[in-house]
Parts: sequence; structure tokens; C-alpha cells
Amino acid sequence: MTFPRITLWVSAAAWAAFGLWLLFDPAALANAEVAVDTPTARTEVRAFYGGLELGVAAALAWLALRGATADGLRVALVTIAGVFACRTLGAVLEGGGVRPIIWLLGAVEIVSAAITLAALRVETRAAPAAD
Repeated sequence: MTFPRITLWVSAAAWAAFGLWLLFDPAALANAEVAVDTPTARTEVRAFYGGLELGVAAALAWLALRGATADGLRVALVTIAGVFACRTLGAVLEGGGVRPIIWLLGAVEIVSAAITLAALRVETRAAPAAD
């Protein structure tokens, strides 16, 4: 298996793992000071953090299974870059007064984006140009 395909599958697995984790343990977001102390809050976390992440994982896996590695890597890249950009903007809007977990997650996101970009470059150099 090639570096780009491995990267795509790892990305799909990571999104799925986080989606399943938050689907079944929405209180895990308490570390990021997200209050999930009511049935409504837990349902919303399950829907958005669980459901959205599982949806991204399914899209990435579907693209990987179809052999659309470059497209999958593009989806993975813009998704994780969007999360990083909004996390960073949120921290800036808050004057930087956020817990260290926010910066740790941001670091993971930027490293993930860099690896995904590298994999996409490898994949698009190896693939013939599309019409």
C-alpha cells in the first residue's frame, strides 16, 4: 500500500475513532470545557461530534475503496485544515485565554494537515492528469 493510501485510511480511521468515542462518551468533551450535563447537550454532542465525524470517516473510506485517493486526500485536507483554522480563530477571538488542550489539538491538526498535503503531492505526481 502506498503512502497516500495509508494516509487516507489512517485519516478515515481517526475520524471514525473520534466519532465513535464521542457518540458513546459525549462527556469526554468536558476536558475542553464543553458542558454536556443535560440529555439535550449529550444528544447534540452525539449528533454533531459523533455523527459528523462518522460521516467524514465514511466519505473518506468510500473514496479510498473507489480508488479515488487524491479526492479523498483533498477532502481530508480541507476538513482538518478547516477545523484547525476555526480552532485558531476561536482562540484568537478569545484573546488566547484557552486551556492547553486547545493548543495540543491544534498541533495535532496542523501535523495531520501537513502529512495529508505531503501524501496528496505524492499521489498527484504519481497519477496521470485527469481530463
